[in-house]
Amino acid sequence: MLYNTLSMLESTGDAGVYESRLRVFSEGAGVSETLRVLEDFLEGNVLVQLKGGRMLKGILEAYDNHLNVLLRQAQEIEGNRTRELGTVLVRGDNVIVISPAK
Repeated sequence: MLYNTLSMLESTGDAGVYESRLRVFSEGAGVSETLRVLEDFLEGNVLVQLKGGRMLKGILEAYDNHLNVLLRQAQEIEGNRTRELGTVLVRGDNVIVISPAK
């Protein structure tokens, strides 16, 4: 999963910014350190990859320690098509990767 996250960041051009923080994950950081990284994404556009291959894009409004995520202006992305969803609460059990979006 760490490799997939870094690959996604490299494709968006943001890998250098977050590479050192991602390295902390591989060294066994606690949950609290992992969640602190998400603070940088608050009020910013993020991509959320879900189980089952679904991908959501939206503005990260809030999250909790279970990785439940509240997205504003959310869109579901499927290939080159998007579907407007509005405000969405995603259960943390379904989240695979959260990365910054442009």
